[in-house]
This record gives sequence, structure tokens and C-alpha cells, in this order.
Amino acid sequence: KSKQFALRVTERGYDPAVLTVRAGDATQIHITAADGDYDFSLPYSGLYQFVPRGETKQITFRETTAGTFRFSCRDRCPSGQTIEGSLIVLPE
Repeated sequence: KSKQFALRVTERGYDPAVLTVRAGDATQIHITAADGDYDFSLPYSGLYQFVPRGETKQITFRETTAGTFRFSCRDRCPSGQTIEGSLIVLPE
């Protein structure tokens, strides 16, 4: 199976902030940086993508472990801000 998300990031955070998939699903996230340069980091999986202002980048992966994993803006967040979300991976 495949799951796709359109993820928008602004100084207010990720929208949506919670993404839910099933273990084993191919997942595509299309990340759009609306009002500045941002990035997307999913440390558990080692995924990282820089997204310049006004652009959309795609991340594709398949998570096989059930659980809740934090994703965040790691390097390109507005000064002093923490932008986070959650990836919920349900059992197969």
C-alpha cells in the first residue's frame, strides 16, 4: 500500500502535525515551505530534507517498525523556535 501527505511548514509549525501510516506502507511526504526556508528531519529513520521558501520537496520511505516517532525542523527553523510533529506507525 501507499500513503501520501501534503505537509506545509510555516513559522506556526507543520500542517498537519500528525501523520499516520501502517507499518510496511510506502510513504510519500510532499513538504512545502510557505514563509521561509525550513527542513524536515526524522531522526529515527535518518531522513532529512532541506526545503527552500516557496518550494516543495518529496521524501519517500517505508517504515517497518510500529511506534510514534518525532519529526522536526532541525537546522532551518525560525530563530529560537521548535517546530515538531509526529509520525504514528500502526502495526500491519
